[in-house]
Amino acid sequence: MWVGAADGSGGDGHSWSDARNWKPRSVPGNGDSVTIGAAPGLCTVDVDDVPSIRLRDLSVLHFAFCHLTVTGGSITVLHLLDWQGGSIDSHLVFGPSALGEIVGNGETGLTELDKDLVVRGTLDVRGSVEVGPGAQISVASGGDLRINPDSDLDASTSEGPPSVLQFGTGGIVSVPADLEDDGPATISGLQVDATGGTTSIAQSSTLRILHGPRGSISDAAVIEGGGTLILGNPTDASDNTAFQDRSRLVLNSRWHHQWPYGGLHRRRIHVVARRSPVGP
Repeated sequence: MWVGAADGSGGDGHSWSDARNWKPRSVPGNGDSVTIGAAPGLCTVDVDDVPSIRLRDLSVLHFAFCHLTVTGGSITVLHLLDWQGGSIDSHLVFGPSALGEIVGNGETGLTELDKDLVVRGTLDVRGSVEVGPGAQISVASGGDLRINPDSDLDASTSEGPPSVLQFGTGGIVSVPADLEDDGPATISGLQVDATGGTTSIAQSSTLRILHGPRGSISDAAVIEGGGTLILGNPTDASDNTAFQDRSRLVLNSRWHHQWPYGGLHRRRIHVVARRSPVGP
């Protein structure tokens, strides 16, 4: 567990490699479980020089009005990720069969992903998670990025290169059932490229893709589950994109969408075109 320079540890208060910053007094290595927290008494936490490392579990816990950043090399999480607030400025790999969640805003404060994220396990997004400029979220085969109702991935305020959400064959972006009428899940400001991946939206739920650069749905991508997909980004769809389970598609006609003749299976899809922009 990270203690930094608190309680007379003698640590420098910021270096991952300083054993005095940890309890017990030992630098974490491959296969270890790590907890880094910012809370009253240790409200400013900056952990830097993180090596490229493979951790069993990682907990990043952030109390409201505190400050927490983790910066450095690539972190691979093999079993469990619990990220509740703060900023991770390291390439993050979420391993096969791993489980975890990223919780944003509310009592946890800002949650910000500043570098690339690779999802190979099942990862839940709850609340609002900011995505930094140029960051790429890739959902690999076997991975499931679950954006819960009334939650969002938000790059709409980023300045710089576009942020990207990409999922290929075997990768899933899903929205669980909205059992309490919480509201839609939202991807805002990201370029979304579904290159053969699956978008699975539960029948009671809605996924909105808004305010981002031109994206694509291609290579036999599938939209399933019977829910509603709202496309507010300009989008190119091709190569036998399939809508299943009577999933519902809403197109914002303010944008120009490319739907090549014969490239979209519409037998079980309800299509709506809106004239007005899709709201935030």
